[in-house]
Amino acid sequence: MRKAAPEMGRAEIPVEERAAIMPSAGMKFTRASSSEFTLYVCTPAFGVSTSLANTIGEKNMRTYYTIALAMLAGVAIGSAAVNALHAQVKPPLYVVSEIDVTNPDAYGKEYAPKAQALIKASGGRFVAIGGVAGAGAAKVTAVEGEAPKRTTIQVWDSMEQYQAYRNSTGFKEVRQVGDKYAKFRTFAVEGVAQ
Repeated sequence: MRKAAPEMGRAEIPVEERAAIMPSAGMKFTRASSSEFTLYVCTPAFGVSTSLANTIGEKNMRTYYTIALAMLAGVAIGSAAVNALHAQVKPPLYVVSEIDVTNPDAYGKEYAPKAQALIKASGGRFVAIGGVAGAGAAKVTAVEGEAPKRTTIQVWDSMEQYQAYRNSTGFKEVRQVGDKYAKFRTFAVEGVAQ
């Protein structure tokens, strides 16, 4: 009768045993054992030589440098683009009107609501409306000299936009009504660039 051969197994050596056998880093230890003996085999970790591992590490470092330089270039280009856009932004145009209203009731009912709607429809925005004749007017306070009976401050994107509004047929029609009830003094000033 023949005896069965002892069963052979293969396993990784636990970390504690590995350190006791050989403290070198980067090595893989394998144990083959039977009931009669135990064999330890030492091979390079990952199956690569030290010089190949250095080459891979150098390639990784070059990749990191490339990514870092690309990010810095992106930040620089983005910063330049933002500065260029800020330089292109034109300051707004402010239009100030001093209005000497002769008939506050008729001005407030027949002219002011139509004029305000036309200004908003043409792209203008009111910063302030003050004085007599209703239509959302606040109190005007004199600081130096005499305050006008009514005043408005409008903001427009450009002088061209404001001129287009002034040259429109809608403005001319509404202004004929306003001229019956008031005298206008209007001037424009460009805002300060921010």
